[in-house]
Amino acid sequence: LGQLSSLDFNYGAELFQDKVRPSSDQQAESAAVSFPYVEGMTPSGKRGMASVFGELRLHYDDWLTASAGLRYDRYRLQGETGMTIRRFRPPATFTQEVLTFDVDREQGRFSPTFGLAIKPGLDWLQFFASYGKGWRPPAVTETLIYGRPHGGGGEWMYPNPYLEPERSSAWEVGFNVFRQGLLQADDSLGIKVAYFDTRVDNFTYMAINRQVPGFGTGPTLGTVAHVNDLTSTRFRGVEYQANYDNGR
Repeated sequence: LGQLSSLDFNYGAELFQDKVRPSSDQQAESAAVSFPYVEGMTPSGKRGMASVFGELRLHYDDWLTASAGLRYDRYRLQGETGMTIRRFRPPATFTQEVLTFDVDREQGRFSPTFGLAIKPGLDWLQFFASYGKGWRPPAVTETLIYGRPHGGGGEWMYPNPYLEPERSSAWEVGFNVFRQGLLQADDSLGIKVAYFDTRVDNFTYMAINRQVPGFGTGPTLGTVAHVNDLTSTRFRGVEYQANYDNGR
């Protein structure tokens, strides 16, 4: 683009699959009609992820760097899960029922990123800012897990076949310092200080006191499940980093 500027294009694709295939010789407990299987705490299933991405980066006169990128992710999660539960029948009876779910979910999303870095007339100092969106689909275990984590007692983990992917928006501002020959000829010092602010929608966390709608007598401390936070979750703070190399 001329003597003072250059343009880089970084592009690629990514493909991977998480596959869970448990097996056990242990007998299922007598309370389990169809679910949970003994392998319920490590549920059988698979999640495939495919992504393509590209980023343009412009460098001008060794003091300005600007970038813009776009990424597309798509996932498919497949597996079978379920739960053996008790339904309360007034006045004081319970019936045991089995709920099963054949999970086959597929979804995709675009995630853009933008960045800017400037050197204010000093070779060793750089200011930077960035903004981007992110996306994280639920894992096999988060969606399909079911059973007693400790083999007994009143603890139960419920599956959540309706778990939604997390969506994030994040921005960051800060500065970098890089000095060579600070105390001796071949040493170097690197410093980074940055403020970050990330907002996540559908943040996934493990919640206690869960109850399957329409079943049971009410939630208890021992019933847990992975759920989406229906409000926005924020992570923000300052990150510090320093590195010194004396050359040896």
